[in-house]
Amino acid sequence: MMSRKTWTRLVLSTTVTTGLYLGGAMSVKADPIAIAPNSTYQTLLSGRSGGDIKTADCGFVSRTPNHTIRLDNSIDSMTIGVETDQGRPTLLIDGPDGRFCVQARQNKIAEITGLWPSGTYLIRVGDLEGKRANYTLNINQ
Repeated sequence: MMSRKTWTRLVLSTTVTTGLYLGGAMSVKADPIAIAPNSTYQTLLSGRSGGDIKTADCGFVSRTPNHTIRLDNSIDSMTIGVETDQGRPTLLIDGPDGRFCVQARQNKIAEITGLWPSGTYLIRVGDLEGKRANYTLNINQ
């Protein structure tokens, strides 16, 4: 067994909302995934972008986060990106360093790479144009 310092635990939970479920969002939590720092790691999550809340900088987002990521230790370099089949996706991320928005440029991909301090990250996948589209969220280390 590796020491706690050499492993990072990445915990993902997903909030899934369907058009037929009228009572609100249903939470689905994933089992913890242990990854070694500086290793090759990738996970794909999916859902529907957009929502009823209009933000000043990140378009339309849902009231509840689409995904929650908890890092028990900092990760030196990780990329989170979202790709949709239509619209202009955004990532609204609330984390230990504050709130930030990533917008898609001319394509249908919004992506951010950097140092991720330990803590909890609430991720909302929005859309600048107010569209609701299928998305794939890609997390790479």
